[in-house]
Amino acid sequence: NRHRKEAALATITDKHVLAAVVSAGYRGLPFNAIANVITALFVVAVMHDVVAHTSLAYWLGGIALIAVARLALWQRQRQTPITAANVRHWAVLMILSAGAAGMMWGISAIFFFLPGSPYLQLFIFFVIGGITAGALASNSQYTPAYYAFVLTSLPPAILYLLMRDDPVHGTMAMLITIFLAAMLFLSQRIGQAYARTIHLQQMRDAAATQFRDFAEASADWFWEMDSEVRFTYISGLEDQSDGLRPEDLLGRQANEVEGCQMDPACAASMNHHLAQRLPFRSILCQHQSTEGEARFFEMCGKPLLDADGTFQGYRGAATEVTDIKLAEQALHEERERLRLTLDHVFDGIV
Repeated sequence: NRHRKEAALATITDKHVLAAVVSAGYRGLPFNAIANVITALFVVAVMHDVVAHTSLAYWLGGIALIAVARLALWQRQRQTPITAANVRHWAVLMILSAGAAGMMWGISAIFFFLPGSPYLQLFIFFVIGGITAGALASNSQYTPAYYAFVLTSLPPAILYLLMRDDPVHGTMAMLITIFLAAMLFLSQRIGQAYARTIHLQQMRDAAATQFRDFAEASADWFWEMDSEVRFTYISGLEDQSDGLRPEDLLGRQANEVEGCQMDPACAASMNHHLAQRLPFRSILCQHQSTEGEARFFEMCGKPLLDADGTFQGYRGAATEVTDIKLAEQALHEERERLRLTLDHVFDGIV
């Protein structure tokens, strides 16, 4: 079992995980690009009476141009799947595009800063903070891209406020710095959780593929039942080292085997198939090993009939699927941790 798990893990590298993470980042790129343009239009609508129209036009044009470039990049990526071989190329392009978008918002903090209008100052900083928090929700799967956006959008505002050299603007700079640190920290946490989730998904998929490959060749052990659906023949189980022995099964029905459990749905399905003399497959059984570890088997069987069509029993096979089930459990737990992390993030933002 340990060697099979190591073989599955050997097929999963950091680049495979990175490729999946970067692919997820590209899926959110159109939303980010369009959201930037819509927010910029809102800023222009508020500022058009107090900021030179030429400055607004150049800035809005820059936002729109970068958004179009990002959409073109997204369209190009859709035609070229991201793999472990080309992931670095696509990751760099994503970081550069995110940095360019963030830089335009950093520029707005400087050129749209109106010394005589504290309300509009607060407005522009509120907008930049909002677009940064929004990017956390949609673009933090790949942490370096989010860093590129946030480190080109917020620091110019902080530096410009510090240059004002008065307590009010100094306090604003401190608050934005705290906000920046919180966004960077949360992005790192979300990125790590997402990468772990991807890794567990790939482990599960690798284990499932491995299981299908082995199942096509053979099963772990074979069995037969008599007309009273009691085990009468076991082959191959003596080679297993999980504590389940042939004598634990022989002469017993499946629900009588000590230490073996089925969830209610599986038990009901198996009882139905046995009562109706129907073939069955993928019936999951759990057994406690001698070391106290949970082991999982999937059973499949088909009814045996004599020449007259009289039911004689069942014949079938069992395959261990412990690696798959443990990977699924770990994936479920990691998804739950990611959900709780995101809940806390958005609660904090609100």
